[in-house]
Formats: sequence, C-alpha cells, structure tokens
Amino acid sequence: MSRCSSTMAAAVLLYAAGVASADVLVIAPAEPVVAGTTMTLELYFKNESNTPRTVTVPKVISARLSAGSSSSPMELKAREARDVPAVLLAPQFFVRVAYTGTLPPSLDGMVTLALDGLTANRILLAVRPAPEP
Repeated sequence: MSRCSSTMAAAVLLYAAGVASADVLVIAPAEPVVAGTTMTLELYFKNESNTPRTVTVPKVISARLSAGSSSSPMELKAREARDVPAVLLAPQFFVRVAYTGTLPPSLDGMVTLALDGLTANRILLAVRPAPEP
C-alpha cells in the first residue's frame, strides 16, 4: 500500500471512529518510530462547517507522550514555516501541515501522543527502543 493510500485509509478510519468533531486530525507516521529519533506527523487543520473559517497553524506545538503512569513533553515544529500563521479555509476544506519532533531516548512500547492546546485526536505509537551505541 502506498504512503498516500495508507494516510487516506488512516484518515477515513479515524473519521469513521468518531473523531470528525476534532478541529485537527493527527495522522501517525507510516514509518517505524524509534526512541531518540525524529518522527514526522501530518496534521490536517479542518473546516467542517458550511462557511469559510480562519484557522491558526502554529509553527510549534506542545505535545505530551504518555506510557502507563509516566508522561513526558515533546515539541513539534512545522517542517515549513508559514509567514502568515492564519489560513482562510473554504467550507468543507482542510490544510495539511507536516510537523517533526524528536522522541525521548527512554521510550519503549505503546505510547499515546496528545497535542496541548488544540482540539485533536490522540494517536497511539508503537515505539521501538533506541539502538545500543
């Protein structure tokens, strides 16, 4: 399955699972996620209304990684910075923005990622341990 097909399939599955009310749809990376490395997430800033809507696309987003009873912060940066962070979206339209962030080296196993300050779905990541030096 191509990257585009898997991204669209994930978007459809999340939509069908009741995440349609989120203003931002977070898509997990298609490639394996390894602790201590940089990963890329795709965020879809949506306008599901019937009128045009201005959305703010931040250059940096704070996120929280949770595994069991522990959690750690993570910073996600837009891969391509926009000169104007506000985007006017037509009705039933979206804008896709790629964000990158470095995972803490101590992560291992199933980890939940949640964005701070945005109405967005959470994603579950299967994090492989960092390679031994």
